Order: sequence, then structure tokens, then C-alpha cells
Amino acid sequence: MMFLGFSGLLLILWASSNASGQITPEVTITCQPSTVQLDVSPGQSGEGVSNCQVENKALYEVTVELSISDTSDNIDAMLGNILLVIPGSGMEEVDVTFSADIRSSSETASFEINATVTKAGLVALNEAIQPSTNANVQVKIMDFIDFEYTSTGLTLNSAPGDTFNISAKVRNTGNVEIEVDFIVSNAEELNLKGISCAPTLPVLTLETSDYVDQVIMVCAVSDDFEESEGLKITVYAEAKGQGLKKSSGDTYVSVSISVPDDGGFGLGGLTDDITEETMLAIYAGGGLLALLVVLIILVKVLKRGGSSAPAEWDDDDFDFDL
Repeated sequence: MMFLGFSGLLLILWASSNASGQITPEVTITCQPSTVQLDVSPGQSGEGVSNCQVENKALYEVTVELSISDTSDNIDAMLGNILLVIPGSGMEEVDVTFSADIRSSSETASFEINATVTKAGLVALNEAIQPSTNANVQVKIMDFIDFEYTSTGLTLNSAPGDTFNISAKVRNTGNVEIEVDFIVSNAEELNLKGISCAPTLPVLTLETSDYVDQVIMVCAVSDDFEESEGLKITVYAEAKGQGLKKSSGDTYVSVSISVPDDGGFGLGGLTDDITEETMLAIYAGGGLLALLVVLIILVKVLKRGGSSAPAEWDDDDFDFDL
């Protein structure tokens, strides 16, 4: 019986050979998806899988050895199985798992999944005549945006007519270049109170891993700011790059605006409780008194004006009964 089985296998192999006597088993391999994306942003796995189907076109059993050729130093590929024994006209599946480290740089690489027939039945094939085929899988490390943002100088002092700066520390922790904008979320409220803020740069550009610690915004206090007050400025950052966008959380900067005390019309604070109307009346009365004194002096001068002798003045001339 063993002889008959072996003879049958030889007969099948002979029927499958070409004119030169070479054994020509045939297999095909297809992998889906043919493009795998790896999400390497924080909190993700950084992995992706492609399922490969290897089909035996021959009528007899074959042994297939799988291997991977790649062009990437940052992406790993692992086969779920290296050897497949496939019956005649049968099919076997194997998963290929691709992985990259979290926060890896953006990259696209091509992987070749090779399937080589090493045995036809129990007969080992000479390496020179081993049929081989392959499938290509494109693997892309996806772009992602991430950054660290912290406002510095969280407590500031200023006064009417002055300016003050808001600084921040920013680090690009994503895998693409980003452009960062800084936005004051309560700008309308501040403008009504007399404070306006503007960024020092139109946009801040950071390459991957870049870090800055600098002034990001200048704020001006209007000259007519009325009362001393403590205010809170709410600032957040927004990063854009490669069609992606991400915003930070709010940070808060406290600023104390001190309005100088003018001492109540320059009288050392003695008139703080006097109304403006009362002060105007006092000034008006003083002005009338001065005018009356001038008129009295003028009358006395005119009375003496008719005499040719030089006018002699005595203290009584300035003794006015008001």
C-alpha cells in the first residue's frame, strides 16, 4: 500500500511537471488590507494587521514557507505563522502584524510578503526550482499633533497707560511640524474694561521636538482705566499641521491694575468728600472776591490821577472793608 501511495504521488508530480521534468506547483498570495495605518499617538496601540490568504493551485499537498522583506527601521512586522501545509486546491490564512513605537516619526514603508513552496507532498524541492510568489503591503505611520503648553508669569501688575507681557512654554511632542496660535478667549470682556492683547508673532512654527520659552502676547491698559481692579486673562493655544488641528486647555493669567489716587483735586485728600458742584462754587466765589479787590484798587488810582504831584501811598490805601 505504501508503494502504491508513493507511486501515486510520483504520478501526480509527473503530471504537473513541464517538458523539462521540473515540478511546478503553483500558489498565490493576497493580503488585505493592502494599506495598513499605524496610529502612534499617545494612548493608541501603534499596531495594524493585514490578513494574507495563500491558495494552493495544485491538486496535491504543498508546504509553503513565508517570509517578509521590508525597507523600514521604524516599523516591525511579525508573521502569525511561518510554515503552512496546504492541501490540494486548498487555502490557508495568516495574519501579519505591523507595529511602531508610540510617537514615532511619520513614515510610509513597503513590505513584501513572500510565499515559497518548499515541498510538494513529501518531496522536498531543490531551492533552484522552488516556486515563489509575493504580495505587497504599504504601511503608513499616521501623522498626529500633540504639544505641551504652559503660561508663565501667572501674576502680573500694571497701571493705566502701561503694557505687560504674557509668556509661555511650548514643546512640539507630535510627529509633524506645527504652527501655533495663541488666543485670548475672554478678549471681548477685557476690551470693555480697557485692556487689549495682541500676539507678538503672527504664528509660532515648531519642528518635531522643538521647545520655546518666550513672550507670546503683549497687553495694553488704556489711559482712562477707571478703578483699581484684579482681572483674569484666559489664554489657550491652537496647533495646526498636515490638515490636523488640536487645542490646549485654558490657562489663566492674573493681572492687578492699580489706578493712582490723585488726592482729590490736589488738596491732599481734604476734598475727597466734596462734590464737584461745591468745588465749582468755591472757585467761583474766590474769583469774585479777587475781582472786587482789583476794582477797589483801580478806583483809588483813578481818584489820584488828577493830581500833578506824585502819588503817595500809605497803608490806609489798602485797608479795605469787605
